[in-house]
Amino acid sequence: MKRKEKHTFYNFQFKHTAVTITNHPNIQSIDVAEALSIHPIMLYRWRQEMREGKLDNNDQEARSRDKLLQAEKKIKKLEKELRQVRDENAVLEGREGIPGKKVDAFRFIEQHVKRSSVAALCRKLGVTRGGFYAWRNRGQCQRRVEDEALLEQIIQVHRKSQGRYGYPRVHQALRQNDILCGRNRVARLMRENGIAAKMARRFRRHRHRHHLFRDSTNLLLDREPTTGANQVWVGDITFISVDGKWSYLSTVMDRHTRQIIGWSFAKDRSAALVREALLMAVQAHAPTADTIFHSDQGCEYASKEYRRVLESFGLRVSMSRKGHCWDNAYMESFFHTLKTEMIYFQKFKTLEEATAYIIDYVRFYNSERLHSGLNYRTPDWAASEAA
Repeated sequence: MKRKEKHTFYNFQFKHTAVTITNHPNIQSIDVAEALSIHPIMLYRWRQEMREGKLDNNDQEARSRDKLLQAEKKIKKLEKELRQVRDENAVLEGREGIPGKKVDAFRFIEQHVKRSSVAALCRKLGVTRGGFYAWRNRGQCQRRVEDEALLEQIIQVHRKSQGRYGYPRVHQALRQNDILCGRNRVARLMRENGIAAKMARRFRRHRHRHHLFRDSTNLLLDREPTTGANQVWVGDITFISVDGKWSYLSTVMDRHTRQIIGWSFAKDRSAALVREALLMAVQAHAPTADTIFHSDQGCEYASKEYRRVLESFGLRVSMSRKGHCWDNAYMESFFHTLKTEMIYFQKFKTLEEATAYIIDYVRFYNSERLHSGLNYRTPDWAASEAA
């Protein structure tokens, strides 16, 4: 690639001398250009400028001054724009809920016109200056006048309560003072003017266990290994992603046979979820008077509703110790197997799709999957031998 030649600067003295030499009758311009190592057209242009009076000693300085003035004007313009942007950001900084309606935007501009120009605020809020001035000259409507009068009453009530009242109590206090207004109107005025009840929420962690767990002990700690079916049932809950949201699976297992005898799947985690799983287990396998139902200390299993169901079927309640998840290791093992063998390979779009896969896997787990804890027998096989 050919390197670009550097531009040569010629001052006024050089140009004037070159043009003066060409004015000699016995000297040609082309010879002067060749002797000075310049292009003949350049020399011709200099002669033209000298005839027109444009070739001036101060020409270069004038151009430099013009460039400097233009640069200064540009800098001043940029500084002005920067100040405008800073003013706009300073007005809007830290404020939530920038006005969306034109009337609200006009009110906002009127409140902050001293901190920034009208044009800047209008541009920032997407309204016109003409619209703002027309709104301001129009005057306030009757509704706005009434709102301002009501706002004064709201402030008085709020201050009298030492800032403890929210809009429901402020509304009731106004009604008791024979000031009739809507509850939503009071809420709107308080919200628009930043008036809210002061409230400190204090959380105290209880060192003692919840009363629902007081009578629940782990009955499996000192118990001998099971010798038959329906002696110990275990239950737990796990979560499964369905269309990017969590759904919950509750299961009941016979600890001796490892058979899944009841399960329920739903979007909500509640006592109803674990109750449905238990009802399925009871219908398929009738418990005895000594059957133990063991679970972790989940709130669903500790709920009064679920406890009543357990009592109605004569099941003995057992719960894992706090912080000892391995007390319910049988269910934890099943959930690990379920997820690593099926769940993690699927992306469920609907609850129905996930339910179909769970039904198929439970059937496979009970009737076809060889269980290492059962000497590589299936749970159904172990159940038939224990019958």
